[in-house]
Amino acid sequence: MAADQSTTPPPDAGGPVLTRRSLLKTGAGAAAGAAVVSGAEVGPLDLDTVSPTGEAAANPLVVLGGMMAGAWALDEIGILGADDPPDGVSADLLRTDIKHTLAKRKSVNQSTIVDNQNIIQYIPEASLSEAKLAALDAIKSGATKDEAISAGKQAANSHFTTVEKNLLKSWNESVREFENILSKLDNHDSLSHSNIFNWDSIESSGDRFVSGSPSTGTNSTTLRSGESFDIKTIHIGLEVEDDNNEHHNTSGWWGVTNAEKYDLGNPRIPHNEVQYLRYNDWHSIWTSMQSTFDDVIDNITLWLDKTYDGIQTGELSPDEYLSATDMANMIGQNSSRAQAIGNLVALNIPGDYDREATVRLSDGTTMKGFVATTDTTNVSELSAGTQIDPNATDDQGNALYETWYMAFRPETYIEPYDAYDSEYGIQGGEVRFTQDPKTTDEHLDIKSQYDYVIETAAGESATINASEITEETDDSGDTYWAADLSGQLDSLITDVNRIRRVYAGDNPDTYQTKTIDQPFEIVEIEGSGEVEIQQNREPQSDDNYIKPEEWDKMSEQQQEIIDRIEELEEAASGGGINIPGLPSIPTLPGMGIVGSAVVVILGLFGLNAATS
Repeated sequence: MAADQSTTPPPDAGGPVLTRRSLLKTGAGAAAGAAVVSGAEVGPLDLDTVSPTGEAAANPLVVLGGMMAGAWALDEIGILGADDPPDGVSADLLRTDIKHTLAKRKSVNQSTIVDNQNIIQYIPEASLSEAKLAALDAIKSGATKDEAISAGKQAANSHFTTVEKNLLKSWNESVREFENILSKLDNHDSLSHSNIFNWDSIESSGDRFVSGSPSTGTNSTTLRSGESFDIKTIHIGLEVEDDNNEHHNTSGWWGVTNAEKYDLGNPRIPHNEVQYLRYNDWHSIWTSMQSTFDDVIDNITLWLDKTYDGIQTGELSPDEYLSATDMANMIGQNSSRAQAIGNLVALNIPGDYDREATVRLSDGTTMKGFVATTDTTNVSELSAGTQIDPNATDDQGNALYETWYMAFRPETYIEPYDAYDSEYGIQGGEVRFTQDPKTTDEHLDIKSQYDYVIETAAGESATINASEITEETDDSGDTYWAADLSGQLDSLITDVNRIRRVYAGDNPDTYQTKTIDQPFEIVEIEGSGEVEIQQNREPQSDDNYIKPEEWDKMSEQQQEIIDRIEELEEAASGGGINIPGLPSIPTLPGMGIVGSAVVVILGLFGLNAATS
């Protein structure tokens, strides 16, 4: 390692000496240890478990129009439990329930994992940092180079296993739900598998499927940590017809990691032709993950080859090493309110996390937050008026963009809602909805997290919570959903001008991340000018370090941050604070204002900070 890359501050640097542990204790620890600020309680920092990845509980917020994204590549995530169709219902009701169940599962899988596979390329930001810290700790304890490399690989593989399990658990729960459906169909008097599932070949050529009989099984795989993991598999016995109109039987099965004759099974939900649990979708994610993991393991060895000799000669002290990813992740385990931003910062996904943008989706939904994308090839900045279609292609049909994310504040979410009876209007103060407003289009229960704001032709408005809307049946036996607004309106017989859905849950200023999968426009940018879409620091590699002059700068800034925190804590003792001038907070090397605040002080703004 070259001398000018040493992370050890010069002996005559003066001022406080900043080490990895001291930064944790005095910087992020001070922020995370703050008592109660503006009603947001922040837990203490566990210095022994701080890392770029952890076991974060699934966030309970239902993100409309796109599920929470990004966390699965960093932390252990909660998995949506398998639905069990009801017993003793008619064929039509069971068919409808199954269709809703499968559509919901597909939507959750698609928006949480399948559509987010571009994020895999950023996994090394977390895993390399994890491996480097583990290797340095091993060297500090007297490990040989080979032992340090082994420690680094073990730490990286532990992170990889978390990501692998997120994918496989999501698949398993989907197949478990599939099992429940098969069981209900087997025990129903008038429905069978063929009434619900169709089977098409993934390949355009081949025999024609006449009928299929699905079942499930189990196949075992070895994860990166060496532990065995059981993967549920889908099996299909098929009757096919060849070009000679002769029928014969065949079979196939598939999971995530491997398959046998997977091209024989492409299950679809009838009528709307929804493809479900496709092997190609899931297996491509698995293989992409494994390729990325292999690259990280190779880079660990290269990095240790350079680092170990530097430590032996005194150029580098394990206690002094700190990566930019570490800075983005050093925050209390209980400080999860900014995890939406923290995940994007920790993975170093290109974005501008300093200024919020107001975004309007093509369906009319507006929200405010930070925009990021996994690929900046065709966009480097955004300004008011910029329009992006995430699904756009060039003349050759090649995608122009990868995945777009929005870390938004739920309190800014406004969605037009058209599923109401416009002919009925408001009669006697009652408004009627034509579909269940207590669920999303993906049939997820929004409970009491959202309100509906009804604006009338009489110039009045009323607000009703989703949980207060009741299901009713009219004289013709048709179902509708009704809300009584008479206590909020003077004109009880009038028309509805519009209805909007807005967030009404807890922590309305808690950023949530969603994928943007429809065209959108930048309506406004905080301040003026453009926001740059770029990585916030040098990506993790096999040879990057923080230079001595950066240590000096951070040491000086560290004391300023500590002083600032003390001032804020004093203000907080009065039962709430007003904090002006976020841009005045010192920035850490390789990060913008928000990136630095994520490390040290954002918790005091009602955001808290990053992952784990």
